[in-house]
Amino acid sequence: MWQYRAELSYPTPSLRRDGALGQLLPALEPYGIFSRGRLGARKYELSNQDHSLMQGVEIAGRFANGAEVETFNTPYIVNSRGSR
Repeated sequence: MWQYRAELSYPTPSLRRDGALGQLLPALEPYGIFSRGRLGARKYELSNQDHSLMQGVEIAGRFANGAEVETFNTPYIVNSRGSR
């Protein structure tokens, strides 16, 4: 096993990431904190520019009319669709 700690770098996902985010991100929402964007979600599978834009569009839709937040909640499904 090799390990290296870079002081200034991107956050590195771990095997416990999804479990931790599953508790942390919903706990922030009652305080009006909806962590989104390139690094806000802490999910590399959601870090492209198009993902960041759609996270903003979808959270605005949720606020406006209760629309589903598909990109943030199901990135693997959204990513499997490819470009249209």
